[in-house]
Amino acid sequence: MQPLPSQRAFCKAVNTPPSPPPRSQGPHEAYSRAGGPLKAPTSPPTTTSTTTTTTTIQGPLAAKRPPYRCPLPESCNVYGFTDWYKVGKHCVKYFNNYLNFTDAEFSCRAKAPGAHLVSVHSEEHNGLLLRIVKKFNPNDLRFWLGGFEFFETGKFSWTDGSFWDFQVWTRGEPSIYTSAEECVEMNWKEIGRWNDDDCYAKKNYMCAFKRNTILKPGSEKME
Repeated sequence: MQPLPSQRAFCKAVNTPPSPPPRSQGPHEAYSRAGGPLKAPTSPPTTTSTTTTTTTIQGPLAAKRPPYRCPLPESCNVYGFTDWYKVGKHCVKYFNNYLNFTDAEFSCRAKAPGAHLVSVHSEEHNGLLLRIVKKFNPNDLRFWLGGFEFFETGKFSWTDGSFWDFQVWTRGEPSIYTSAEECVEMNWKEIGRWNDDDCYAKKNYMCAFKRNTILKPGSEKME
């Protein structure tokens, strides 16, 4: 099981004070070419009128971490689908509509040409999907991904036919010996991780389609 990256991997710290400039060496820290330390001068160093002020945060604020900005992904640049979001080469959208796995997949196919339940292929994209669901439904984070177990073999596939090259399961999952749990969801017990559940269970879901499949004249140039 691969560990989930921390929030720092996906969010940028704001209002973080700049790093202090490198501290200049004092005479007692200098080294000779022979490799030995130089002796401190007998006379005291000259005092200048320059004053450096250091501000130390104390009290309750000292324990607080700097705030993080976790913006949503960029809007999809496909004409007619600008309310979807870019995740890699795909546009994705969260749907707050409880459906079982099969109905959710067919719903996605009706939303856009070439659309399916979303597949996930990296930690970065997994984190982007998590941002989206936290934005639109923070009180119910569970939703269907497009993963399913292939005929109780313990091997999983994506409904869009892409390779199963990434996974991040909740500890103790998947339940490959339980035939009733063959479809993949996110955010069951551990936020950002996956679980296999009964395909007849009704959940919200996220759809995705490749941006270049329906790019039309007038939409932005593909990156």
